[in-house]
Formats: sequence, structure tokens, C-alpha cells
Amino acid sequence: MNEDTEQDKPVYSKELAEEITKAINNHGTDDFSEAKDWWTKTGLRAEEAEKKLVKKLVEILSQYLSDGLLQLTIEEVMNEKEYKDAVQGKKNHAVVAHLDKKLPTFNAYVEFIIRSGLMEIAKIRYDFEAEPEVEVKDIKLKIQGNKIKSISFGSFIASISLYLLKDKLPIKISSIERSLSLPGTITL
Repeated sequence: MNEDTEQDKPVYSKELAEEITKAINNHGTDDFSEAKDWWTKTGLRAEEAEKKLVKKLVEILSQYLSDGLLQLTIEEVMNEKEYKDAVQGKKNHAVVAHLDKKLPTFNAYVEFIIRSGLMEIAKIRYDFEAEPEVEVKDIKLKIQGNKIKSISFGSFIASISLYLLKDKLPIKISSIERSLSLPGTITL
């Protein structure tokens, strides 16, 4: 079995696994029971079904959260005055000293498809909403020809509140805050 290295793991894996496990076991809700029940029908013990459910939710959600947070942060940086001035040809290099914002919410979903051979027996979809906030210092943008060529972040503190959308009503799953180190320069 090929284990992920620490660097390859999505940034929210450990916290999400803990919070989703709490949501499954401690909230007294049956929000995730449908998928868990189907897996037990396929022959998994209840504990194995829960582990499989948590692993799949964490695997998909942490990627959504990481990518969504990074994308929204880059979009917000590009709205800053320093970036706009740089694009207008006033300078070849822009540094945005500080960005501290509540970013727009974004949605994610995880879909489980239960199959027997080629036949689809059940499709279960869980919809989520994420509310991110970021604080970033020492953002460096390299501008060339009125376009961003690369971006690098200094310190990056992110928090995300994650909600399960059940009948269009949000049920809070977790709030996670992390200080992230984003490796090197992102070339666009």
C-alpha cells in the first residue's frame, strides 16, 4: 500500500477526519447514515463502513477546500489596488503587503455511487458549503505584459467553516484554522 507523504496530503485531512467522525457519531443526526447503511449491506462491518465514508469525504472535501481557498485568494489579490496599478504599467513587480478578508462562500459535493457489477444500485450525494477567511502577508506578484505570471505568498493563515447542506439548511460540521506554508511560487 502506498502511503501519502506529509507533503502530498491535502491540508485539511486530519482536522476534517476528526470533525466528520464527530458529526457521524456525536451529533445524533443520521445525515451520513444512508451511505454507511449501503456499505454495510455490501458486506462491510459498521466500523469499516464508517472508515470508508470518512476517508472518501475527507479525500474529496479537503481537495475542494484547498483548491477553492487558493483560487479565491488569488482572485481577491488580483482585485487589490497594487495589482491593478501594476497591470496599468506603473510597475513591473507588485507586492501586496497584507490581505485580510472573508472570501465568498463556495460549494462542494461528494457523491457516492453504489454498484453491483456494472449496475448502479444507489447514488447518494452530500452537498457542502464552505465559508473561508484568509490573512496573507507579503504577497508577491510578478507582472509581465499586463498579466500575472506568478504569485507567491509569505505567511498565509486560513480558516474555513464547513456546513453540510441538508434540505437546503446548513448544518455546521467544523471550523478549522490553519497557518499554511504554500511552497514556492505559483506560475500562472
